[in-house]
Amino acid sequence: VCLYFLSPHQDQLSAIDIKSLREISNYTSVIMISARADLLTTEELRRQSSNVLRQCEENNINLFSDGEENPQIYPISCRPLTVY
Repeated sequence: VCLYFLSPHQDQLSAIDIKSLREISNYTSVIMISARADLLTTEELRRQSSNVLRQCEENNINLFSDGEENPQIYPISCRPLTVY
C-alpha cells in the first residue's frame, strides 16, 4: 500500500503528483491522506477532497476503496504532545 500525504495547503494535485500516482496505482493500492487536517475548516477540507478526487478520476488514478464506499481522502490531525 502507498500512503500519499497531501499538504493542508494543497487543494489540487500537481502534474508530478498525477504522473506519480497514475504509475504507482497500477502496482499497489493508494490511500490519500490529508495531513494536518486540523488546520483546515470543514469547507476547505471538503474542497480539497472534492478537487483531488475529481482529478484522480479524470486521470485514471485508482485509489483504495474498501468495496463499501467510494474512494475517499482520509483526514488526520496532529496535536502537540503535552510533556509532564
